[in-house]
Amino acid sequence: MGLDAILIADTGTDTFSGSSPLRLEMDGREALIQVVANCLENGGRVVPPIEGDKKMSWKSAPKFNGIFLLNYLINKEFDVKLINSFQEERGTFSRLLEEKPRALILSTTFIMSKKALRELSEDLRFLAPDVPIIAGGPFVYASYLLMNRTHEQDYDTDSAKDDFLFLDIDREPPVDLYVVSRCGEQILCEVLRRIREGRALVDIPNTATFDGRTYSFGDRVDDVSHPLELGIDWRSLPDTLFQSGVVTMQASNGCPYKCAFCNFVKDRRLAFV
Repeated sequence: MGLDAILIADTGTDTFSGSSPLRLEMDGREALIQVVANCLENGGRVVPPIEGDKKMSWKSAPKFNGIFLLNYLINKEFDVKLINSFQEERGTFSRLLEEKPRALILSTTFIMSKKALRELSEDLRFLAPDVPIIAGGPFVYASYLLMNRTHEQDYDTDSAKDDFLFLDIDREPPVDLYVVSRCGEQILCEVLRRIREGRALVDIPNTATFDGRTYSFGDRVDDVSHPLELGIDWRSLPDTLFQSGVVTMQASNGCPYKCAFCNFVKDRRLAFV
């Protein structure tokens, strides 16, 4: 039958935290507590193997965007496998391609630029040239919001053309379909159903496609999921997600406020889930 999709939570090359490049290093390694302990035990030098390396730290925790989407799609009876960090799990990704996935899903929670999305999607296109690539998430939606302001004379969108989607047609990522939504889970399920059934990906609301010359956008609809659908059934998730000894915690489902300087707003209906 084959997998419905491989879900990719992060590229593994960029980080959401701007402080990461400033972190202390020891012998070329990021100075996590395990590295510090190893260095102290070995007279000021890091000597591999490092006990507990890649375990029990924020960096080793699986990304929550991947956990959330994996849980949601499993509960909707899709057969999906998760890649938490693409660059670190290229071998696993290549093995999963042997299961003939029908789609590749890219979450952009930790993708902060068009360049990063293009590089990841080009890698995927090289490895899986015939598998549709679907991208959605905060970066895609932020790009859409920015595009909607291009007609405002006093709002600068020109300086963002190289960094965001939909503002230009230069060096666009080889993505087959974008889910353009604050949430998008329901739309993603519709896309996967159509792919499974061999139906065309046309006239799907809250989506965008690029034909090489211009972007086309579907109708806008309210696709906010019911709050009861957004919890995590941890028991249904694969054991590999817990191997690092750390799991991420969900404190909120976005912010209910609409401050003028911020694009992180979600929807009041989801604010206190």
